[in-house]
Amino acid sequence: MTLKDLDNVISAAKQQLTRVLGSDQAQLIMTKAYKMSGVKAVTNAAELLSFADALVAQGGFIEVVGRGLKVEALLRGARTSASQASSALRSAER
Repeated sequence: MTLKDLDNVISAAKQQLTRVLGSDQAQLIMTKAYKMSGVKAVTNAAELLSFADALVAQGGFIEVVGRGLKVEALLRGARTSASQASSALRSAER
C-alpha cells in the first residue's frame, strides 16, 4: 500500500460526496471528518479507519461512503478492537 493508493481512495470518496452533495458540502464534510478523527493526512490503514469512522458517525449518505472506506481500511490491514467490532454488529442489527 502506497501513499498514492490512499490518496486515490480518499479522492474517490470525495468525488462520491461531491456528486451527491455538491463540491462545497463535500469539502466541509471532509474537513469535519479530518477534525473528528484527529488525522491530519491519511498515510496508513489505521488512519484511514479513523477517518472512515468519522464519516460513519455523520450518518446518511455520508455514512455509506464512510463504510466503504472502512472496508478499504480493513482490507489494507487496519484492525479494530473487539469492543469496536461488537458495537458495529449491534448497530448493524438495529
